[in-house]
Amino acid sequence: MSDPIIQRIRTYHRELFDAFDEFFRSVTGTGPNSFQGFSDLSVSTWETFVTRFNEAAEKLESRLVSLYNEHRYRQFDDARALGGVKMVLGGGSRFYGTQREAVARTALYADTILVPDPVYAWLEVERHDVQSVAFEIFKTIHSLLLLRPLVDTSAETLPIVLFPSFEKALEHNDASTQQAMNELVTAYLNAGLNRCFGSMAEVFDAAKRSPEQFIADVSTARLYIPRGRDAAPADVRDAIREYKEEVLAFRTGPDRELVEGLNEAGVLALAIFESVAPQFHLFENSSTLDAQPLMCFPNHWHYYRTLSAGVHSELSKSGLISSKTIALVQALQRERFRWLSDVTMDQLVSLRETSEFKDFRFTLDGCASALGEVQMSDVDRVGAEVAAALGALLDKHDAKARDLVEQFKTKHSKTAVMTGAAVAVTFLPALAGIISGVGAFGVLTRYIFDKIDERKEKAALTRSLIGVLANARNASAR
Repeated sequence: MSDPIIQRIRTYHRELFDAFDEFFRSVTGTGPNSFQGFSDLSVSTWETFVTRFNEAAEKLESRLVSLYNEHRYRQFDDARALGGVKMVLGGGSRFYGTQREAVARTALYADTILVPDPVYAWLEVERHDVQSVAFEIFKTIHSLLLLRPLVDTSAETLPIVLFPSFEKALEHNDASTQQAMNELVTAYLNAGLNRCFGSMAEVFDAAKRSPEQFIADVSTARLYIPRGRDAAPADVRDAIREYKEEVLAFRTGPDRELVEGLNEAGVLALAIFESVAPQFHLFENSSTLDAQPLMCFPNHWHYYRTLSAGVHSELSKSGLISSKTIALVQALQRERFRWLSDVTMDQLVSLRETSEFKDFRFTLDGCASALGEVQMSDVDRVGAEVAAALGALLDKHDAKARDLVEQFKTKHSKTAVMTGAAVAVTFLPALAGIISGVGAFGVLTRYIFDKIDERKEKAALTRSLIGVLANARNASAR
């Protein structure tokens, strides 16, 4: 009998993704894998498209609100009850291509990846951080639907689980959450600047009174790393300008007004707050759901490591988070392992259904253990060890593939000789005693069965974990 919790999660996700799929097909007229974008829209077709889009979005929202209201708390509890190696995605509430790729790679390692429902995040409260919420929902749903095979799989464990996390509602309406986020970012700045700010209000006041000093101090301490960057920029003023331009270009209402009313130092303080504050939800979800953190941008990992070493050091000391696991998962997101993204969805589903992905995790865990004490920041050291280990495994795969080719080449050569001998009997009856019972038809049949065996063994080798990884690496190299 199947686990009732897993069964309940699967039923909920089937309803959820059916709603996503209906919306997407209503808007595009095609499936997520076939969608090529809206480049064919013209001025004459735009009006009918907008009408169709709005009608589909309205229907989706009505369906999702009902579904979320019915299951919102149960899904969170069920996610918490799942066992195995669990990761929880954090650092922000968006879910586009980069997040999807991070989840797919991590599905080679973890039993379950818990994702705060990124569609629900757009419906919780009124949003001012984008110009079109409906279009953001569309992009999010497209990205999620590309992962649907992992959601629909009948594998023993659930690769992906979405759960409503109420993050935006808590940020807007819950005083204790607002206070906790305020304190977290204030503590981050105090530790980095060796200051004693009592709140973010005092931080903004200092930025207003002594802007040059504040900018210089933050820049020296390298406290701000913009999204997508690996390290703090040499000139933080360029980052301030880029952040402000992005807000003015893509946000609306209060967000724009806030930025326009701040000086450079105030904009920098705001950028730091928006970068660090989401870590509060990640720490909360990681602790409550008993899951390891997962992020997909280098700056998010930087803030997490910094907070874990200081403000939230109790999590590391308590054993609630594993430095080795975090270092491994960080390493998998690096450019040197981008080829893992060439593992196809069908291959990934197969590895999940056969549980071969656990062999991959066993290999990676062995790499980390071989290094002894591993810190969260040891990403390069762990990455080098993992690269060496996977390289050795893939080299063995290539050698086995070559041996297989040689093995069957020898078989086919022997069969070809026997075929020639069998045909020769027609002309030299004296040979009949030598190859008694082996006619040309029988030898041909043996050749056919040898070819079938060859294809079976090659297919099995290709479908194996190492075969899948080797194909992905070779595809990336082309």
